Amino acid sequence: VDELNDDQKKCCDDIIIKLGDANGNGEKPDASSRAGLWKRVFANGWNTNCPNTHPGPIRARRGVESMTQIGTWMVNLPAPSTPTKRKRNDGFTVNQHRLAGAPAFIKPNINWDDFGISFSVCDAKSSGANAKYVALTPGWTLQQARAEAMTHWDEHECDRVIEYNTKLAVCWARSRLLAPHRASASGGSAVAQCSRPVGTQNEIVVNTGEFVKLVTCADKMKEMATLVDESNKIAKARPIKKRKLADNA
Repeated sequence: VDELNDDQKKCCDDIIIKLGDANGNGEKPDASSRAGLWKRVFANGWNTNCPNTHPGPIRARRGVESMTQIGTWMVNLPAPSTPTKRKRNDGFTVNQHRLAGAPAFIKPNINWDDFGISFSVCDAKSSGANAKYVALTPGWTLQQARAEAMTHWDEHECDRVIEYNTKLAVCWARSRLLAPHRASASGGSAVAQCSRPVGTQNEIVVNTGEFVKLVTCADKMKEMATLVDESNKIAKARPIKKRKLADNA
């Protein structure tokens, strides 16, 4: 990192800006953010003689990242409507994770295209079940369980998305170092031929549209809070009367 000149250190400022937008943290280019990016670029001994590979698509969200245990099942649950593999015992189907006493979970479902968050109660295999069969963790209410589930989901979603977006930024930053390095070594000298440049296959085209926009339950709650505020203002200005039988027809 110390070998980079000032222009090189600033050559990815546009990527840092887009990264901050995608990750929702508003990070801007400054000495600290640049140092953090270049430290990751040269991590694990990477240099311009090393390959540069695109990280590929973002990994799928894992079940344990989406679900939060909120209690146990009070009864043996019926088999799910879309059954997965089950253990068989003397010809009878047994779903250990749907028996009374097995852990019960809840997971938030973000409405990606509109307002709102819904919640699904499920077993350890993500198969749905009715919330009325859940014995909540002592001291918990259903609303608290939902709040815990949103926090759990947000923590893991932040890790998943920010980790991926950072890998993309590192890939593109390495590419911007590799292009001039290849150009300077393309004179046909023996040194150039023996050193590894870095062919154009390692120069990944920057496409900040590949950044994944981080959306959390907390973000959706802020949107809903704004909607509630606006609705309350309208309701106060134009209250709707709920007619009674005693009112004149």
